[in-house]
Amino acid sequence: MNIWKNSEKYILILHDSYTNKRFFENIIYILYITININIMCVIYYMNMNGQHILAKNRDLPYNPEIDIIHEIVNGVEVVYMMDKKNGWVEGINEFGIGMVNSSLLEDFHHYNDYNMRENKMYKALINRHHDKNHLFHELLKKSDKKYILEGHSLIAHNNTIYHLENTPINKHIVNTVSPMTKYKVFSNHGVNFPKEGLTDGRGGVSSFLRRELTKKELHKFFTNKTTIKCDDNKLYDELSSVLNKNYVNIDYRFHPYRSKSRISNNILLVYTSAQLLLNITNKEFVYFKDKHYTEKVTYINKLPRNYVPKIRVIIKETEKNMTPVKKLNKTFLQKIYKRFHYKNTNKNTNKNTNKNTNKNTNKNTNKNTNKNTNKNTNKNTNKNYKYIQTKDKTRKNKK
Repeated sequence: MNIWKNSEKYILILHDSYTNKRFFENIIYILYITININIMCVIYYMNMNGQHILAKNRDLPYNPEIDIIHEIVNGVEVVYMMDKKNGWVEGINEFGIGMVNSSLLEDFHHYNDYNMRENKMYKALINRHHDKNHLFHELLKKSDKKYILEGHSLIAHNNTIYHLENTPINKHIVNTVSPMTKYKVFSNHGVNFPKEGLTDGRGGVSSFLRRELTKKELHKFFTNKTTIKCDDNKLYDELSSVLNKNYVNIDYRFHPYRSKSRISNNILLVYTSAQLLLNITNKEFVYFKDKHYTEKVTYINKLPRNYVPKIRVIIKETEKNMTPVKKLNKTFLQKIYKRFHYKNTNKNTNKNTNKNTNKNTNKNTNKNTNKNTNKNTNKNTNKNYKYIQTKDKTRKNKK
């Protein structure tokens, strides 16, 4: 990767915001992120029997500590999650304004001093915004520190869903999602701006596959789960599972929901720390914390004592689904790898899909193969799925 590829964009946003020392600290941080980490989130919108739902997998290179704050600001009831490490905010208010975001940069909007007052989503949530133009003006104008809301944002306002795509230099396009649309999915590559985001190599493959796999899962959901009602207690578990499948023959970094497995070659890997679901129509805020990769989730109720809340808050736990039920066509994968100039080497392959595991081995597996398998794994590795499950359990025990 060319580490200077997006440097001009970063400098345009940061150049007059800090002292020289602070400026160079941020440049060093951004270059570190560009070299080592691709922050990757998946967001989607779905229309479930007239109910507008926004959802997101939140991927990070650290275990966050989250406050879910329920309060009234400027006379508006809001619920939002706030990452205590970097101040990032997403949520919903009582008037059905809600939003989720996925970045088109390598972690630019997740640096350490992004406080709540500067967060574009927070400032948009704490007002009623009768006029959508006022809402988008709030989201798109530069803050005092030149922060902008870049990337893909799915935004609900007045029972309508909008897709905002914004570049690092605040070049943007807003599209209205048709009421007939069942779902929309975005990850970390540009749609209206095809040169933005992760467009090549491993990052390009990851962004493309995570989006396409989520679209396929949503299609299956609508095909097989049409009897589920929006007030069904199982609905949110079902929607969570859409973004949490185990695809057995691709790098785990290409999964929409990713489990941290290791740190290798001094590269810090990102993994899914949580899932956020916003039922805009029913005014419900649903947060699934990953039981392994979220330090703490605290619900902070700042509402007046006798106030009856209009927004319902649900906090659940989840973890990576390790049931290996999905396998992608090899020809399809080869085409995708070629398209994004990605070489699928053993080092980049998911541990769960080691070449020795993928082959249906004989009962009399030779010693060279045994050395590559987990010591706790039975020599009979004819069934890849059994091997994956055993290996994952072993990894968990080591924790």
